[in-house]
Amino acid sequence: MSSTVVASAQKPRPLFLVATSALAAWRRRQDEPTRAWLEASGFSGKPGDLALLPARDAADPVGAVFVHQDDGSPEDFWRLASLPLRLPDAEWKLAAGPRDAARATRVAIAW
Repeated sequence: MSSTVVASAQKPRPLFLVATSALAAWRRRQDEPTRAWLEASGFSGKPGDLALLPARDAADPVGAVFVHQDDGSPEDFWRLASLPLRLPDAEWKLAAGPRDAARATRVAIAW
């Protein structure tokens, strides 16, 4: 099995692609246990950082958050390209990510 991004699945794991410019707002929207988990795990939020997220309950799949620069740079492209090798084998669904076609295409090609 491998890490794949899917449009739909029985229980895909949520993958949050968060630009560095939006990270502070994304963190504020998370519940306290998630914020505490990220802090305890040493998640700094630098471009290329990846953290698994805790499940809210036994029925929820574990998720992940990945920080990227979102500047179209080659470095950012290769950070995104590393995701399939760094994520646990599972079906992942973008929970938050590129909102325009050019960015979405870059993510898809990098994957």
